[in-house]
Amino acid sequence: MAFYLSAMKKNPLPLILFIIDAFLMGGGAIAVITSFVILFYFLPKSVAGFIEKDKEKFKKYSIRLVIYMLMVVAIIAGLFLNNKFAEYKSKFIVAALEEYKAKYSHYPPSLDKLLPEFLTKIPLAKYSFNGQFRYVSFEDDVHWLTFASFPPYGSANYKLKEKKWFYQNYGCGNLNIFICCFYYSGFREWLIWINPKIEDAVGELIKITQNHRRLKPRNHRTIGCCMEPIVSF
Repeated sequence: MAFYLSAMKKNPLPLILFIIDAFLMGGGAIAVITSFVILFYFLPKSVAGFIEKDKEKFKKYSIRLVIYMLMVVAIIAGLFLNNKFAEYKSKFIVAALEEYKAKYSHYPPSLDKLLPEFLTKIPLAKYSFNGQFRYVSFEDDVHWLTFASFPPYGSANYKLKEKKWFYQNYGCGNLNIFICCFYYSGFREWLIWINPKIEDAVGELIKITQNHRRLKPRNHRTIGCCMEPIVSF
């Protein structure tokens, strides 16, 4: 371990990428790209060095492989913990929203209305870019507390009326389309193993797409249109 720490001191790039991806960007994009680099570059080079009995080559690429693998694992752990902390901190906002409703018979139009009577300040969701909580008020008495779980499009949303979390892509449905393509391309069993609700979710997405169902938010300028979530956890 001391050997790898010494190697990281000589090359601080993995540490810099970890900080950028896990805390500044908060989306895991660098981890995904690095995983491909490990799989298709460092690993083949390391194996080639072993087969060729080239100790220098094997050592060089094996060290890089291990260091960048540790970086990917650290990024994933950082993203997971950051999202879990955000969900924990959201409980205080949700409690304040419910107290507001109990007193005034309706939810507030914005989180600022909770200050200072119900909260002293609005906590930060995550220690990353775009790490604020957002409160979305839709028509038909639909209210969400949301934060960016995997920027730029992945969001974690808490429906106040149903009192449950769901996760969705709130751009133009690209993630939903991607899931459907995987489902109908031979990955059905694998997706069901990840989430048993996927079959119902895909059917729901097809229905939503056919009906062109959209929700119009009243107080959130980022979300121009939102498809109903197809996968809830």
